[in-house]
Amino acid sequence: MPNMNAKSPCFSTQRLILRRWRATDREPFAQLTADPQVMRHMFPGPLSRMQSDALADRIEAHFDVHGFGMWALEIPGVTPFAGFVGLSVPSYQAPFTPCVEVGWRIAPPRVVPKARRSLTKHNSPMRYLLQCH
Repeated sequence: MPNMNAKSPCFSTQRLILRRWRATDREPFAQLTADPQVMRHMFPGPLSRMQSDALADRIEAHFDVHGFGMWALEIPGVTPFAGFVGLSVPSYQAPFTPCVEVGWRIAPPRVVPKARRSLTKHNSPMRYLLQCH
């Protein structure tokens, strides 16, 4: 059942937790966003640590403004940070805005092989996203 505390929204199942970000997520997030394979379709490409931290700041600020955002993905018993998944309101103007985007960035199999296998093995909500990524 979702815990929709305004300060700390969290969604959890036996296999995964979607939660607000922690300071300890910054280092694995920086590794994730510096990975050319992960960032190959992202503009502007791999990020420096400073750019990665700035993105994490924007993700957290989005929660404060909208009450939802890109939740940190935790795999209990496997890894405290495997990426993020969630919803965001774009800050840019385009013919299709305003809108809400679905987004995710998941660590590649070589980084979290057990987590990725466990997410795709069953009919989890992440199965489709991970197979498309």
